[in-house]
Amino acid sequence: MKIFYYRRQDGQPNFGDELNTWLWPQLLPDFFDDDDSTQFIGTGTLLNHRLPERTTDAQRLIIFSSGAGYEQPLSQIPPHWHIACVRGPLSANRLKLPAKKAITDGGILVRRRFIADSKKAVSHAFMPHIHHANFADVAWKTLCETMGIGYIDPRWPIEQILQAISTTEVLLAEAMHGAIVADALRTAWIPVVTSPRILSFKWQDWCASIGVPYQPWRLLPLPS
Repeated sequence: MKIFYYRRQDGQPNFGDELNTWLWPQLLPDFFDDDDSTQFIGTGTLLNHRLPERTTDAQRLIIFSSGAGYEQPLSQIPPHWHIACVRGPLSANRLKLPAKKAITDGGILVRRRFIADSKKAVSHAFMPHIHHANFADVAWKTLCETMGIGYIDPRWPIEQILQAISTTEVLLAEAMHGAIVADALRTAWIPVVTSPRILSFKWQDWCASIGVPYQPWRLLPLPS
């Protein structure tokens, strides 16, 4: 069985997507290979009309905690899909699934494989959306340095990001999986929005799954 996850066209790694390559092989050792006749869909906002064309080689698709939100909704769920669970109630409703299928995002499982550092070295840190990291990282880094707060790049290696989040007291998260992992590692988090690129649907979906209202701080965007 092969792990399928979203890869950006520009080739840049993105934490929420790359987390699939780190998390699932550790939770299910010796379970995955390159046989794409069966594919596993984990973290990501992938449940839309594009997924069938992106997984044409799959005779069976196993979906575990992914979510809906981007692109167009599915007109129907293909018969070879096995949906174990989805990110939250909004995804379940959009896909016309039973409410019991709405669990939460699988990113919460990092706590099973990563031991959070009990020492908090940074009071606050900012983790931007991947788009803003690509096009305004210098500006954000400069601003964070000026304000005396940490900067966590969603393009860093997975364990570097996990370590940075675990040693932060409060994470200002524009990247949703930054907040999800912060929640798992017992780091306080505050959602932040700096542009319309931030998809509120997926945030609301995940927040609803843990019974927390989505109330982001809205900041002016930086020039990109």
